[in-house]
Amino acid sequence: MQRIDPPSPSINPIAELRLRRWARENYVPEHLRDTESWHPIVLDEMRRKDEELKRHQADSLLASTYVPLAPMTAHSFHTG
Repeated sequence: MQRIDPPSPSINPIAELRLRRWARENYVPEHLRDTESWHPIVLDEMRRKDEELKRHQADSLLASTYVPLAPMTAHSFHTG
């Protein structure tokens, strides 16, 4: 898991929330990000979203391995 650094203490909370919102609304995959000129808070929020997407993909992969049974029907399993 990637380490996420705390935001800079020199920015006010409202500006930080705006930057984080902008980062979520304008999300860019990691390999396309401009790490030289984008604000560290924007990069931090995009890294957080990267982690969320990884967890979501893992959950989706796990969920796709199960076959749901139809509700309200009797199921019998034959073992051999």
